[in-house]
Amino acid sequence: AYFILDVFRVRDYDTVITLDTDMVVLDDLGELLRLREGLAAVPQFFYGQHKLNSGLLVIQREYLTDAFCAELDEVGRAGTYELDKHDQGILNAVLDGDFVQLDARFNFVKRRLSGDLPVPEGTAILHFTGRHKPWQGGESGYGEAEARWHAYHLSDAEFHAAYLATGGTKHHDLLVHYGTPHVRRTADVESARKVAAAHILAGEYQEAVDLLAPLRIPVDESWPNEVLGHALMS
Repeated sequence: AYFILDVFRVRDYDTVITLDTDMVVLDDLGELLRLREGLAAVPQFFYGQHKLNSGLLVIQREYLTDAFCAELDEVGRAGTYELDKHDQGILNAVLDGDFVQLDARFNFVKRRLSGDLPVPEGTAILHFTGRHKPWQGGESGYGEAEARWHAYHLSDAEFHAAYLATGGTKHHDLLVHYGTPHVRRTADVESARKVAAAHILAGEYQEAVDLLAPLRIPVDESWPNEVLGHALMS
């Protein structure tokens, strides 16, 4: 429960968004990426507006510092926080209410839907707080919410394939991270071409060769052959 605090040791980004593993994203999060100041979160459901729920955090560079990490460590080691709240307790003790408050739709907790209430339109992130999780069978009274989670439940293989099938420009790291196991599992030449091209753009020529060389590329598939040739020559 404390590992999320390691995100404050990241130094390479202006904005970092973290999400708990018991969340499902239902809508666009672009609004969060446009935030530029402070540490943003949704206030806790039952505890008023001065405490955050750490399920979703939007962290700006000003908090990605050694000084802030030292504050977190000091409170954590001293135990001067709500011990049963773990990482959330430490953050609330350090921030003392000083955070940017987001609309509840960005961290809509399951408890709001007790009695099989439907998930409201516009909910961006649904959060399955509590002991019972939808992948474990869940609990009675939250059928509507759990149905939304199961609609997005995919195996790793299905998720990798779905990601590669989406349009638009893909981030190099994600394309390589999801595309490499997909290619090794399926030997799909077109997917391999996309991943290898990303390697080449990053100057990772040997990685591109290692991915494409084991595949059987038909002689009439000009584009994958061209990418492999480019990688070999480079």
